[in-house]
Amino acid sequence: MLLKKTNFIKQLGINLVKIGLGLVVIGMSWQIKQKIVFSGSEIEAIKVVENPRPIRILIPKVNLDLEIEESEVKSDVWEVADEGVSHWQDSVNPGEVGNMVIYGHNHNYLFGPIRWLEVNDKIYVMNEKNQMFDYEIKKSLVVKPDEIELLLPTDSEQLTIYTCTGKFDSMRHVVMAEPVR
Repeated sequence: MLLKKTNFIKQLGINLVKIGLGLVVIGMSWQIKQKIVFSGSEIEAIKVVENPRPIRILIPKVNLDLEIEESEVKSDVWEVADEGVSHWQDSVNPGEVGNMVIYGHNHNYLFGPIRWLEVNDKIYVMNEKNQMFDYEIKKSLVVKPDEIELLLPTDSEQLTIYTCTGKFDSMRHVVMAEPVR
């Protein structure tokens, strides 16, 4: 038992160091490109942010560090990653305005532990450029499978995590988070 606790604490420490290093990298490498648009005699600066797809999700409270792969819905069937979790390719990427939907199987080594998450817990998403995006949970709820309005686009940046739950996976557990500014 003591060995399991020691390994858990060691792994948690390693994950926290990774998160800290990711935050340092973000602070040092955050780049916003500006595109100059000429319209008549006016010059208008438009900020263009490059937002690569998500590749990793870290949830320290439940000791999850999972790879993310791009997936889609074909003929009402959700493609689901077997080893990691999936980013719904029709949803936004980290840092973009809208609803970023990440979903996965309800296994203890995947999204099963999200049932223990609470409001204000932190979630971190890393993109292909190793930029880390911090989110804070605002809602955690169980819904019926046909309650898909939680997966629709939003007017503000949001992260939605989605997995099956309940007897025979008859319900869905949804965690909704907003970026930490």
